[in-house]
Amino acid sequence: MKKLELKLLPNQYSIHRLTKKSKLPTFLYKMDSFFSFTSTEEETSLICDSNFKIDNSLKDDNWSCIQLVGQLNVEETGIWSRITTVCSDCDCAVLTVTTFKTDFFLVKTPHLEKLKSRFLEKNFTFVE
Repeated sequence: MKKLELKLLPNQYSIHRLTKKSKLPTFLYKMDSFFSFTSTEEETSLICDSNFKIDNSLKDDNWSCIQLVGQLNVEETGIWSRITTVCSDCDCAVLTVTTFKTDFFLVKTPHLEKLKSRFLEKNFTFVE
């Protein structure tokens, strides 16, 4: 089984539910920080550094973000099953964000140390 490399991003993150059809705050483009903006017919959501002030939103704080390091083969199977199994074993919810090149997932920060230990046991490594 291929050893996967993970990188813990340094910031704390919040998930915001914005008003329908909200626009992306332009200051986010100037920051050197992970963020994800998703808009559907039903809702608009933003995941970003918890230090950023986002007006008119409901939010859920205390998330840590982990990146899968390296470019993944889009057709490779079983990666998310391995990750979500570890999270489930630790009673930890997981939120995923996929980009063209790699993937990220967010977990509640209080579960982080237990998750890191379990990932190491399951043939994952953490890199800087």
